[in-house]
Amino acid sequence: MSTIHQTLALPPKGTALALGPVKVSAKYPADTTTNGKRRRNIMVSDSSGSSKMTLWGGAADLPLVDGTTYIFKGKIGINEYNGNTSISAENVVAEPADGSVSSNTGAAATHTTKRIDAVELANHMARFTNHYYQGLLEQGISKEVAERCILNAPQFAAQWFFGEKYPDEVEEEANPF
Repeated sequence: MSTIHQTLALPPKGTALALGPVKVSAKYPADTTTNGKRRRNIMVSDSSGSSKMTLWGGAADLPLVDGTTYIFKGKIGINEYNGNTSISAENVVAEPADGSVSSNTGAAATHTTKRIDAVELANHMARFTNHYYQGLLEQGISKEVAERCILNAPQFAAQWFFGEKYPDEVEEEANPF
């Protein structure tokens, strides 16, 4: 587990697997970049300092609460832009540091200890399917092929959400060719 200071000191292209516990002190609305990537900026702090953190892809929709302390797990690195260094996180989950149930409804795998309702599962599956479809299009795959690839995405999303499958397994099974 890395602190903010340790994460900001990563070498270029270096990654951490976890950040935290960090307190979310501000969050901003999610938006889409000019190249179609979903992102959301938040401010995080711990005893080592504070930093802007950009959540990319499905992580932009994590239901974070201001003032809550989280542990972020996934691909965490640094972003340098206009001379400023900040934290960048892609495909992460956010778990409250107090050990309660994961707050993740984004597009990354997690094990949960509560029963979720059908609406929450449907929302998760829709976000996963959209994220997967957009990722295929970003890779230059035609719309026709991408649509064939996502036919089973809701099933994969449900399995992934419950920890039965992991991203690399989903991608292997999703290939219709």
